Amino acid sequence: MIPTKHRRPKPPSPIRTSRAEASVRPVAAVRRLLGTGATLAAIVAATWLPTACLNDDPAVVSTVSANRAESTASTASTPAADPQPTTEPTTEPEPAAEQRSSDTLVAHVIDNEVVAYAGPASSRVISSFTNPNRHGTELVFQVLAEPGSGLVESGWLPVLLPMRPNGTVGWIRAEEVDLTRNPYRIEVDVDDFTLTVFRNDELYFRTVVGIGEGDTPTPYGSFYLTDLLRPSDPTGIYGPYAYGLSGFSESLASFNGGAGVIGIHGTNQPSALGTRVSHGCIRVSNTSISEMATFLPLGTPVTIGDEPGRHTGNDHHRGAAG
Repeated sequence: MIPTKHRRPKPPSPIRTSRAEASVRPVAAVRRLLGTGATLAAIVAATWLPTACLNDDPAVVSTVSANRAESTASTASTPAADPQPTTEPTTEPEPAAEQRSSDTLVAHVIDNEVVAYAGPASSRVISSFTNPNRHGTELVFQVLAEPGSGLVESGWLPVLLPMRPNGTVGWIRAEEVDLTRNPYRIEVDVDDFTLTVFRNDELYFRTVVGIGEGDTPTPYGSFYLTDLLRPSDPTGIYGPYAYGLSGFSESLASFNGGAGVIGIHGTNQPSALGTRVSHGCIRVSNTSISEMATFLPLGTPVTIGDEPGRHTGNDHHRGAAG
């Protein structure tokens, strides 16, 4: 990784979105299309992409902030300005008062560092994390608590940590983060070679994937999106975009000088999709990753397994773009 010094950026101002335009767009065009529930920060200094899935030298990339989910200060329903699949109505009914929210909470770190503890009010430190993170991306965590729950109001938040071993949970102070609500989640079925995005528990997007092979399988478990990166060569081995995950390879302690982070990214070998081909990362078509980059926020949960699905959703979806 190229060492860089990061100055904490000012929070970007919100800008409107239109989901009607679903074609592949460059970053400059995405800036004009993101909504009140989303932000796009400036591209920052180039750094290395130390994922565990590629067998070539790491590519130089830029970090790009993904869509930002709705603030918890907003209403419980998903705002109309959120990205909408073209096969669904542009408005949604209000959820019933007794209905359990399908949203997950995303914690956006406010200061330059946050400390994760072993429990609420515990003195045992699990780890500390800098903001921005190692790629210059805003530091976020997936919160393991229901929106509106008493746990969220307690002053301490249980979060999934982007560290080894996979699945490590820590507790952070609620006063050190801003919370947003995220209606999306991702499920990857490694037997069917599919990646499915659900929005409010309804099937929203699906595509074919390539996964880890042989001694470098894609790890099973629960993770979340930590980074959105743009490789310098959009036709290269990473494709035009790469999402970093909170998980790490369980067979590679390091890779190409990096920590062995698992990612979801494009590919310059689309014919290998639907097979076991990578060093652990999840490969999708360049069309699919470009589409995903327009609506998936950092903090989105990612479940990887042979039968990860807990919900079947309905038949509305964005289509198989892979």
